[in-house]
Amino acid sequence: MEIITGKQIVCETKTADRCPFCGSDDLDIKKEVLFEEHGAVRIFCRRCHALGPPSGNVFHMWDTAGAVDLWNARKAKDDVKDSK
Repeated sequence: MEIITGKQIVCETKTADRCPFCGSDDLDIKKEVLFEEHGAVRIFCRRCHALGPPSGNVFHMWDTAGAVDLWNARKAKDDVKDSK
């Protein structure tokens, strides 16, 4: 179950990090249909329009926790610019 609180994406016990490109925390979840009711989830930055890698397939559809993991794995927190 995902929860979007203001600008923060929280899924189970996971929280999406700031955008690795612009440092923004204005993130959203994008769901993409792959085949009929099966789909992938991506994290999307509303500020710079960066799009995280897709998480989910026909076996693990709508995997928001996986999307958060993939988004957070893109860059270490220390390497992210401060949001302005």
